[in-house]
Amino acid sequence: MNYDLARVIAGVRHRTLIATRLFATALLAGFSALVAGAQTYDITNLGLGGQMILVSGINPSGMVFGYANTPGYNAIHAFVATRADGMVDIGTLGLRAYALAGNAVGQVVGYSDTATAADGYRTFLWTKTGGMVDIGTIGGTNYIPAAINDLGQVTGAFDASGIGLDSHGFSWTSAGGMVDIGTLGGNFTLPWAINASGQVVGLSRISPDS
Repeated sequence: MNYDLARVIAGVRHRTLIATRLFATALLAGFSALVAGAQTYDITNLGLGGQMILVSGINPSGMVFGYANTPGYNAIHAFVATRADGMVDIGTLGLRAYALAGNAVGQVVGYSDTATAADGYRTFLWTKTGGMVDIGTIGGTNYIPAAINDLGQVTGAFDASGIGLDSHGFSWTSAGGMVDIGTLGGNFTLPWAINASGQVVGLSRISPDS
């Protein structure tokens, strides 16, 4: 069975939102404040000038991240948005980039295509000071992150076979690089979350047919 990791992760992560287009008039209810004991909301219109925006999440300090199309549907770019800086286009490694997860210190991870089609999708790490950086590979293609903890450790999945037949989990740190965390004996592993201690949980087949 062939797996398109980008579709699998996006489908689970966004559930019904993956099929939903939020057009230019879409509103994000965020940046909350407590005033006189009552919770109030500022409503901020986000967009990169195109007709679609999808928010993936918000970190504890109120940084919002996600992706949006550019005018004319020429590309899809990842973005971050804060109350101080507004919405910032953080670009791509090619034509399409999707920000999926962020941590409390303002690091954001996602995936992007590159100028070389054979590379498939690559996982990127974005910081305000360092910009978007490809965190590399250990073979295979289509590296799709699922989560990042506050220490900057990233986990996700990649196509170890390069042809959609063998999905493995990965863990990445700046010190140790990328590590294949394998499977439980089957041909599909999908890490889903990571805690502050670096423990990863997810889904895995225990045999090729299970």
